[in-house]
This record gives sequence, structure tokens and C-alpha cells, in this order.
Amino acid sequence: MPAEGQHLVALALLAERAIQLHAGLSDSAEWHKGGQIALQHLGLSTDEFGEIIDDAKAFLDGQD
Repeated sequence: MPAEGQHLVALALLAERAIQLHAGLSDSAEWHKGGQIALQHLGLSTDEFGEIIDDAKAFLDGQD
């Protein structure tokens, strides 16, 4: 898969996970399979992704 495709798949997986967390849903099989790979591909640690999620939640909840 070209690098652009890999980047888009990684972003889509992170976006899906962000929605799951915001909605209070459980982890998906896709996240378990590829979450760490997606984070690594995008150069993010688990903590950095958590910070992004916290910022997004605050923004969506009108606390930005």
C-alpha cells in the first residue's frame, strides 16, 4: 500500500477510536489489531493520543 494510503488508514482508525471513546463505547477489533501500529505510523505515543482525545472532548463539549 502506498504511504498515502497507510496514512489515511491510520487516521481513520484513530478517528474511529476517538468517536468510540467520546460515545463511551468499547474497543473495536480493529483498534486491538491496529491501534498501536497506527499510532506508531503517525508518530504518536499512547499518552499523546490521550491528550488529543481530551482536547477533542473538551472542544466537542464546548469547554475550549
